[in-house]
Amino acid sequence: MEEEHFEELFQKVKHRLEPKRCTRPDGISPKHRLAYTLEYLAGGPFFERYAASNYRISKASSCHIIRETCQIIYEELAKTEFMAYTKENWSTVADDFEQKWNMPNCLGSLDGKHVRIKCPSNAGSLYYNYKRYHSIILMAASDANYRFTYIDVGSPGADGDVNVFSRTEFGKNILEDTPLLDLPPNAPINGDDMPYFFIGDDAFPLTPRIMKPYGTANTLTNDQRIFNYRLSRARRTVENAFGILTMRWGCLRSEFLCTPEKVKIIVAACCALHNFLLNRGPAYSKAADRYDEKGNLVEGEWRTYQQMDSINGQKRGRPQETGAYIRRKLTEYFKNINILPFQYERANCI
Repeated sequence: MEEEHFEELFQKVKHRLEPKRCTRPDGISPKHRLAYTLEYLAGGPFFERYAASNYRISKASSCHIIRETCQIIYEELAKTEFMAYTKENWSTVADDFEQKWNMPNCLGSLDGKHVRIKCPSNAGSLYYNYKRYHSIILMAASDANYRFTYIDVGSPGADGDVNVFSRTEFGKNILEDTPLLDLPPNAPINGDDMPYFFIGDDAFPLTPRIMKPYGTANTLTNDQRIFNYRLSRARRTVENAFGILTMRWGCLRSEFLCTPEKVKIIVAACCALHNFLLNRGPAYSKAADRYDEKGNLVEGEWRTYQQMDSINGQKRGRPQETGAYIRRKLTEYFKNINILPFQYERANCI
């Protein structure tokens, strides 16, 4: 974090970090509270005691300061750093996806991330996930520039992505296609008016508002392989967003030793800071990437690549006919109209 960004952040939260009553003159100043919290978020739980000794903060004060400051950071940044749900903003997101990832009518990429925690007392297997450790789930949607447009934190690790998504208000509005999100009207693709949609992995249901890949059987046609490649190419924006988030905030790379309620606040603050820095960060978060004829990034551009999480054993929604129709039209569109010169090689066409 650059010094100017730290000062800007401090000005946003200063009024809430200042004590409401008179304290000792040698007390912990608001700026020290913010600096210590950011050092903890960047270093992780095992860095906490080292940072606390540098700031001469006791263990009891450290726990209180981190929880309180993270709550303030999220509440203040949530007002300005997360996108407002308007037709104009959604249209901007869709334009970015089409320009950078060649995916028309796309409003965002959906996925969940497991945040490792110590097993809470008397929790049994509630937080034990399919990866065989205890966690809470961060469910998120990202735009084409790796910024989070929606987050939900705190669901137990034993829940699947779809179960978490379907319980959130955001997920219900998408699955039921309600007008509360103020999504743009249909736009033409391959000669037909198609709704704007989100993209997810195979764990999500296929609906008019959610596109998912074809099944992973060996019987896929070349057209279906191309569609799967084009979908995963755009969907990895949320994977890259999680990668940037965890590399920047080291606390997410280790096991949390505090309660799930405190972890929820910390993770939400990290997501808000993630957007805060990307909105003021290097040009890669806003500039469109350029590819050569073989699909490689032009030198000078930046991108992180990650293996996509394999969601096994999750409940899969039954494809709706309208969702399947939209997917077929997109498949034809990628095959006949919006063709990338490297898609046949990358899709492992037979």
